[in-house]
Amino acid sequence: MLALRRISKIEFLRDHFSKAPKAFVAGIIGAGIGWIILWLLTDIANWHYLWSAAISVFVHVSLTFWINDIWAFRHVETGKNIIRRYIEFWMTYGVGAGVEYGLIALYTSVAGVDYRLSWWAAGFTVGFLRYIGMYYWVWKKKMS
Repeated sequence: MLALRRISKIEFLRDHFSKAPKAFVAGIIGAGIGWIILWLLTDIANWHYLWSAAISVFVHVSLTFWINDIWAFRHVETGKNIIRRYIEFWMTYGVGAGVEYGLIALYTSVAGVDYRLSWWAAGFTVGFLRYIGMYYWVWKKKMS
């Protein structure tokens, strides 16, 4: 029984070490594109940073879903169709996006941190929780 438990722990760690770095890269790519949109809308188009942040978070979340679905979690058989995974991803990210949006406002308006740095800090703050939601809900393996 102890050997079986040890094997399952090794498989668990191997699974996380294969998916977590890819999910992190997917998040960074999505965040990078989102940040560019944030900067363009705020500094070039002269939009208020919170309106720009709302649009940039939408792009970031959608792009991150597609990268994760195609790359990081592509071999996971969930038994769910892509629309259900996308909705679940948005629910997972939606909670994170709400927290992220609030943190951007807090860091910028209250703490006086530049909105661009606030955007990155808020994203990293909730990133780990997003991965947990993705792994254990959106792309949870289908039980045989």
